[in-house]
Amino acid sequence: LPGADQIRNADTVLRAVDILRAQGIRIPEEALREGLSHTVWPGRCECLCRDPEILFDGAHNPDGITQLARTLSQIYGTRRAVFVTGVMADKDYAAYPELLAPHIDSVYTVTPDNPRALDAGTLAACYAAHGIPALACDTVSAAVRAARIRAVEQHLPVVGMGSLYLYRAFREAVSDCQNGIL
Repeated sequence: LPGADQIRNADTVLRAVDILRAQGIRIPEEALREGLSHTVWPGRCECLCRDPEILFDGAHNPDGITQLARTLSQIYGTRRAVFVTGVMADKDYAAYPELLAPHIDSVYTVTPDNPRALDAGTLAACYAAHGIPALACDTVSAAVRAARIRAVEQHLPVVGMGSLYLYRAFREAVSDCQNGIL
């Protein structure tokens, strides 16, 4: 699994297995290896497309955003990405631009389909206040389309993030782009 926090998560699994084994529960080494090697976590630093590279991470709080920033540094170094994001209004979204600024080329904001969602315009203004080029989009499809065009022009990856409520629509929009529907 990609992601800076996944090593810690795997370590937690290994420690739990040690505890269970100490209690007499038989867990074969092969089962442990197979389980770890086949683990997937949709929506967590998931690569949805290779050309251009499009990732999605459901990071939606300062700790998750910090982990995402670490992961982006590991994957891309100092290379920036085009972001598509939408968040819930009750999250600490005002902290996100500062945490992600070194990684953002530009950002396209959306309003997730949820009554708790923050308006895309408010989120775009938050990023713009930090000097980050931001554009509010009416739909996730429009945001993905615009982000993909910018990414191809600038030879950059796309990163979708901010809410797991956004994941399905984002994934579908990426699929539509790949299939020439958008």
